[in-house]
Amino acid sequence: PLSVSVFVLHRFYEGSEKRGAIGRDFGCVDEGQMVNRVPGMYALTRKTYMVLLFKIYAQRFEEAGKGQCFRFTDNIPPSFLLLLQSQCEEFFKLYNEDREKYPGQPLWMIKQSGKHRGEGVEILTDDYSGSVFKSLQNGEMCGRVKTFSITQRYIRNPMLIEGKKFDLRVYLFVASTQPLVVLFSPYWYCRISFKEYDRDDSSREVALTNRFQQKLNLEAAGIWEEKNADLLMVYYDLEKYFLEKGLITNPNWVQEEFNPQLKKFMIHAIRMSKYRFSKSQNYFEIIGMDFLIDTNLKMWFIEANRTPNLADIPHEKKLVMQDIAKIVEQKLNGKHTTKELDIGHFEPLIDESLSGSDRYFDLLDENCFDFV
Repeated sequence: PLSVSVFVLHRFYEGSEKRGAIGRDFGCVDEGQMVNRVPGMYALTRKTYMVLLFKIYAQRFEEAGKGQCFRFTDNIPPSFLLLLQSQCEEFFKLYNEDREKYPGQPLWMIKQSGKHRGEGVEILTDDYSGSVFKSLQNGEMCGRVKTFSITQRYIRNPMLIEGKKFDLRVYLFVASTQPLVVLFSPYWYCRISFKEYDRDDSSREVALTNRFQQKLNLEAAGIWEEKNADLLMVYYDLEKYFLEKGLITNPNWVQEEFNPQLKKFMIHAIRMSKYRFSKSQNYFEIIGMDFLIDTNLKMWFIEANRTPNLADIPHEKKLVMQDIAKIVEQKLNGKHTTKELDIGHFEPLIDESLSGSDRYFDLLDENCFDFV
């Protein structure tokens, strides 16, 4: 009989997790076999769950008198789940205030849950009249109309690279869920818009910086092959650019100042969602985490994505793929914790086989993780 060691699910829909389970109803996994999906990861990657659970997570810290550990609005733009009446009404209150302050400018985004690559995203201005708004009647129908979408306030002061908006793609690798082992890739990179940024421009070409949207823009102009590589910048080139522009003074800004912020946020993101994960040494998954940087060098989390693109340049992405392959091979040989694994270029974030502050590699204050 054919022996299969690693299952690779290219397309996987979160709804199937509710109808069945990997290892029971489909993708049956025996001891010594691996599958590249963590059942329950939708808690982080589905936009509606992400907003709801992050707010609950922050509220628990606040109720415990530990609000300094994690606040929703510290690194997440104001976001609301339109399905819930209270959040829907709060959104319309803020949106109508913004309409008065910033007429004609992009104000908020509506994002449909379960969509990716920029699909299901609408940019809201003061005269927006899309189907979601029509059904909610400027908030009067909140709680009475079901819509599985979130709203997220538009970052109005994004940092620019030569006048163009960009975001960051950062890779998070869940190597095991029993014990929970999570790794961070320092090889993140920028995805740059083809079109120059204009605060009054609400077009998708300016507002969305993901690779799929930019590919559509360049293919329409017939210059994808020519300009493709120009729309990517690796982390060390961004650091060099910031230094040249006088935006930072520390030549090790990424490693010493920015990456620690990314790591700490990602630990909270996994802790927020981990109780939905099925527990097994047989599961692993790579997640693409997207961030923006504003003109104050403040980091903003935008969303998390399953099945992130790993086939494109820059070269550093190939190192990520090689390290994943090596880690999975080691897992097939019974190694699952950070003490057992050679994690290559990855850096450890979480290893729940360890205790105390070692569990989070001294990245999280012990006062902030006992009760969650």
